Amino acid sequence: MEVALISQKNEKEDALKLFSSSKEEVENAMCVAEDTKGKLLAAKQEAERKSKSLKAVIRQLSDELSCAKRERLAASTERDGLAANLEAGEEKDRRIFLLEADILQLKVELLISQKTSKIEADELAAKLAVNINEDLMVEEVYMEDLPGKLDRGRLEEVENKLLASEMKTKKKSDLRRWNNKMLEECEVVMKMPSGSGAIK
Repeated sequence: MEVALISQKNEKEDALKLFSSSKEEVENAMCVAEDTKGKLLAAKQEAERKSKSLKAVIRQLSDELSCAKRERLAASTERDGLAANLEAGEEKDRRIFLLEADILQLKVELLISQKTSKIEADELAAKLAVNINEDLMVEEVYMEDLPGKLDRGRLEEVENKLLASEMKTKKKSDLRRWNNKMLEECEVVMKMPSGSGAIK
């Protein structure tokens, strides 16, 4: 009987030890669980913080990207405008070049025409000098200025009048009157509008 009681007592003590050990293990497990829970919470908070930080960075980069796209579009539009302006400017330059070339050609033609007119006037003056009789050569000084005046006159009219005049039969007084009349007509011609004058 005593043996049975001792045996039961030992079993109870073993059961108590087992319970105490289990309780301690449970408490340890609970502590571990609490610690793990804290770590999980901290990890979650850290993840949220990092997520917010990343979202902020993403928003900033997105804004910068949008701004860069707008600037690129504006630059492209401005470049297109500059290209159009450049093309228009080149077209204007070409027109100016052509106009200047035309003007230069016209000036050359006008200069040639004026030189031709002067040559014709000089030749006409030479004809006049040839037709003067030897007895009228005393008028040479008086006639020296005539070619310079004739080259600005209407050459055809002057030539017709010269051909119609019988210079060889005129006396000295008649020739002087004729020369005065011619010089007066030349002065009238010289007062004409300057459109047919020298190149400006």
